[in-house]
Amino acid sequence: MGEGGLGVGFKPPGGGAPAGASLYYDAYAARPAAGTKGSRFVASDGAVEFVDDGAAWRPLLGGRRGTELPTVATWTTAFGTIAGTDLAGTVQFISTGAGAAQLAGLTDPLAAATNYEVTACVRVSPKYVGDVGIILRDSVTGDAYFLGVHGDGYSMRWMRASYSGGGGQNLINAGALPVGPEVWFRVSSDFVAGDSFQLSADGLTWHELVFEAARAIVPDELGIGLADDTAATGVFCSWERT
Repeated sequence: MGEGGLGVGFKPPGGGAPAGASLYYDAYAARPAAGTKGSRFVASDGAVEFVDDGAAWRPLLGGRRGTELPTVATWTTAFGTIAGTDLAGTVQFISTGAGAAQLAGLTDPLAAATNYEVTACVRVSPKYVGDVGIILRDSVTGDAYFLGVHGDGYSMRWMRASYSGGGGQNLINAGALPVGPEVWFRVSSDFVAGDSFQLSADGLTWHELVFEAARAIVPDELGIGLADDTAATGVFCSWERT
């Protein structure tokens, strides 16, 4: 019998659950294969609940289904020495603020001159004051855009960083934004008009924070990470790329 009186494979009475659907509570490594639509899985060693859509386990974040992140081994360490840690279907970053680089993170290749849209969800800890968010990087020059949320959960930092020359430039510091500890980011580009940087409190209603028409950086890598010049921690719970 699992914690809270729920055994593995426990089926809640009533409630209109799909036929055959089960509620599981176990270590993430013991999660069964997906395939029973409507089943739920809560990892005893993680912080995210998953729902089975019939084909894959999807993180359930405030009522919105996300997409489980690839494991750390499948990403590329973009810069810095903080590579992230797999945590029960999520990726966790922790920085003490001692890093020399201003960004550290993981990226995924993007074909040149390609339209793209990436959506990510991150949970931040109010214990820290650093920034965690999405990175768009030019692997040739090392330059990058970073759209991050502050540890207080209420302010954003959008910065353009030049790692070939060192340092970074804060383009906007926005305060008093309607977000909480769980924050959704979206960056989309048609590669003609420019890049749209958006923010959401629930992953459903989006607000454009910045539109970059005069693109100073042409990214060929997209990813997640943090600004490690200050103490920061964040758990990325969802990553969707189209």
